[in-house]
Amino acid sequence: MSIESTTEPNAAFRTARDLDQLAAALDRESRELPTDPVELAEVVLELESAKQVIDLVLKDWKNRLADELGNVEGERLVHDGKLIERTGSYSRTKVDHQALLIAAKRYAMQRDNQLDQVTGEIRSVEATTLDVLEKCFSRTPRWGALKDILGINEDEYCNREWRNSVRIK
Repeated sequence: MSIESTTEPNAAFRTARDLDQLAAALDRESRELPTDPVELAEVVLELESAKQVIDLVLKDWKNRLADELGNVEGERLVHDGKLIERTGSYSRTKVDHQALLIAAKRYAMQRDNQLDQVTGEIRSVEATTLDVLEKCFSRTPRWGALKDILGINEDEYCNREWRNSVRIK
């Protein structure tokens, strides 16, 4: 389904279009940024403040759009050559990591779950637990713990690239 606007752009649309033009202008002007750190910090702080407001407004408008798409057949539309469809995902908070680990260990302690499907051998509870944890939990390395506990030098296990950034508090 394609929706074409039959009315004049409303103020929100005009403002969004103006922001798009402003972003293009900022990109062009980025070649002439101040070299004084204080002046540059002022520009960064202004942009950061504007970005926070824009992010909040965009999140709200996307939620409104998702609600409105619920009233459109197929919960999708094509506009300006782009497919826009209603989606969703669950937000998980207050995850009880300890209970999940206990559940994985409890699973591994059951004799039926210790059976190696390839060899037919019974694996130890520890081996079964490790297998379950590797399959069910993220494998993102915690580099500080790897260094502190195992003495691992991360440069031997990955490529690192420094990326400049600033923290604004």
